[in-house]
Amino acid sequence: MNNIQIYCKATPPSGVETTYKLDLLPGDPIKITLQAEETGSVSSAYSQTFRIPVTEGNERVFKNACDVNNITFNPRLKISTTISVGGVIFQEGYITLEKVVRNFKMGTCFYEVSFIGEVGDFKQAMGTKTLNDLDTSLLEHQRNLGVIQTSWTAPTYQDMIDGSSPNIGLFGGDVIYPLVEYGYDYDPATNTPDPLLNNTISDPNCGSSFLKNISPLYQWQMKPVVRAKWILDRIFTEAGYSYDSQFFKSPIFYPIYVLGDSSPRGRTLATQQSTAILRSDPIIIPAGSFWDKWTQRPAPYGTPSQNLIMVGPNAGRYEVGSTGLYDFASNFGPVEVYAAFTTTGVKTLSIDFLMDLYDYTNGTTLATTLPYTITRNVNVATANVSFRLGGAITFPLQYLVGILISQGTRVGIRTDVSITITAGTGAVNDISYWPQVGLNQQVFPQAPTTQIQPEFSRKMKQIDFILGLVRKFKLVVEPDPADRKRLIIEPWVDWLSKGEKKDWSEKLDGSSDFIFEPIFGNRKRNFILTDKIDSDWMNDNFQKENLKVFGEYKYDSGIEILEGDEKIECPFTPTILGTMGLCDNTNPVIPGNAIIAVSSLSKDNSPYTNTGTRDPIEANPRLCYWNGLLTLPVVEGSHPHWHIQNDEGDTYQETKWPFISYHTHWPLGATHANFTLAYELETAFNYLQPYYTFEADTATKRYWEPWLDLYYDRPFNGFNNRRVSCKLYLQDTDLIGFRFNTKVFLAGCWWIVSKINNYNLGVGGLTDVELIQLGYTNTKI
Repeated sequence: MNNIQIYCKATPPSGVETTYKLDLLPGDPIKITLQAEETGSVSSAYSQTFRIPVTEGNERVFKNACDVNNITFNPRLKISTTISVGGVIFQEGYITLEKVVRNFKMGTCFYEVSFIGEVGDFKQAMGTKTLNDLDTSLLEHQRNLGVIQTSWTAPTYQDMIDGSSPNIGLFGGDVIYPLVEYGYDYDPATNTPDPLLNNTISDPNCGSSFLKNISPLYQWQMKPVVRAKWILDRIFTEAGYSYDSQFFKSPIFYPIYVLGDSSPRGRTLATQQSTAILRSDPIIIPAGSFWDKWTQRPAPYGTPSQNLIMVGPNAGRYEVGSTGLYDFASNFGPVEVYAAFTTTGVKTLSIDFLMDLYDYTNGTTLATTLPYTITRNVNVATANVSFRLGGAITFPLQYLVGILISQGTRVGIRTDVSITITAGTGAVNDISYWPQVGLNQQVFPQAPTTQIQPEFSRKMKQIDFILGLVRKFKLVVEPDPADRKRLIIEPWVDWLSKGEKKDWSEKLDGSSDFIFEPIFGNRKRNFILTDKIDSDWMNDNFQKENLKVFGEYKYDSGIEILEGDEKIECPFTPTILGTMGLCDNTNPVIPGNAIIAVSSLSKDNSPYTNTGTRDPIEANPRLCYWNGLLTLPVVEGSHPHWHIQNDEGDTYQETKWPFISYHTHWPLGATHANFTLAYELETAFNYLQPYYTFEADTATKRYWEPWLDLYYDRPFNGFNNRRVSCKLYLQDTDLIGFRFNTKVFLAGCWWIVSKINNYNLGVGGLTDVELIQLGYTNTKI
């Protein structure tokens, strides 16, 4: 025990974190168990519980926790710990207080503590944080159509394979705006069952199809999707960790993005329509009257006006969709003023125009322009005869720039128009009418900031995101022996092939039993790899029709002595492609008439009819590949393009599709080495079958099958791979920096270690060890 040192960090009353050496129990061994990670999990290789005495030195860390009246020590906290053997660091991690064991009669007291290795510490560092808790401020950007189009230049899988993947796109390709159906926002006041939409991602026969220039998609229907690697990197950074992984930089992973939404909505949290235009009809001023200051033309929210024509999201008000800086503009005219005077001579007409921005939500004025004055001098030749003063008068646009407004605030532009006529020596006899007044008001975002965080799930925990990647690609997560805050992550098939070789023949205790059994002895007969189901119409329909999750893989080992199922569920939802079909109430079309594949995050409440709705859902995150800008076939109609409208109301034609799918390429074809994120390749829906005619590598085939070959002793029906229990003579030097992919040679065979049980730390000696024989396997030894 003298050569074991345990160091803990604690904060004394001085407030400066200090490292203390713990006192250990003489003659009380510290035994540790090392065990390889479980199937599809992120677990710690080291975890052990042991006792330490209550001493003055140890109380500097545990703060008299043995006192039943103590309230100082917080057992919820973890204590940074380093275990050294003979001055060499054996393992780093944390200890937690499990129990206080006190005997009043004997006058003894012990602390029972648990030591947790680095991977377990990493899990604790994330705690219960969700993806929505991540700081995404580095990805905030000014959203406009140009930015959206820039995102479409992100590199694809094939770009990386071809070596043509420069750092292009939005944030180097970390953010894309793909074409996805997120559902549509309906009128909550009337609960109208019919979409009544101006645009839908639908068949060209539909009156609202975005394939037509009269019904373009609005810019705010495009949502940002973030690269999976960016999310992974951010999780590690905020947890205070780093990782070493060539896999996450590889073409198979780098072009993967995370699709999802944190709330059921069919648009981004940006302005509903960033340009709102208010126009008024000519206003008649009765003879002998004036139109004085603060005459407000916009009608109340939601109230139509005979003199008001509204083009924008609401009648007379503008509701801000996201917090940001906005510009406002208004002009006035043309104005024609007629008047009669009692005397002749030069008369002066002055018209003052200004506007203010009013917050109807909070009842305050946000900003006001300075008055803009137009003056006309008119020579009156005949008294008491009405005539036009100065011709038609038009005011230029007046601006309020960079006004900070919070999301959900309703604002409106109020106009201030006043008229002054200086009649000189003669009085104004009459102002007969003011026949032409055009009031044009505009509000548009000052390059609005799009926040990424609202797109991230509030339900998926960060640790589950990493767990999902582990289960999708059969990854192994190990602590880096050289850096306690760094993890080594790689696919199991690569991890096993990289292990070093050691000859442990002399360590085997030949006098003890060498017990071997079939490697599959502790497994279930059926092994299932699956993803998480969601309520979007594509996943829901597929499950109902096929009684399984899309892309699910089920392996029946055929081993008669085994029973039951072992299921590994990935927390992501499959990204299924379906064809467009939603229509308005004019031209109902059954889905499938147009071979334009698209992913959908919406729920179809009445499929194959024109009376239902396709509602947004709070979509579970799903993985997808960015396939780039593609030219896709259209079966019906002459519509090889689609249309999108920017926030200023301008419509643009796009001839290619910003495409995502579950596959490295779309359509799947013989010209590419295809890979799909599905565990098993599906034919999807019948109307897409022509595009699934080629085989593709699946997540199972590439990453899980080598593991299945080993642990189910495939493909032989004999006794090839074994699990062995034996005793080995081990020393501390054998285990310092030990990795479970190390291949050891003994008893004439190559093995990997699955468990080292109750090793006497600092002493060594005969130890129970479990080994797995590397007989037949596709992995290089």
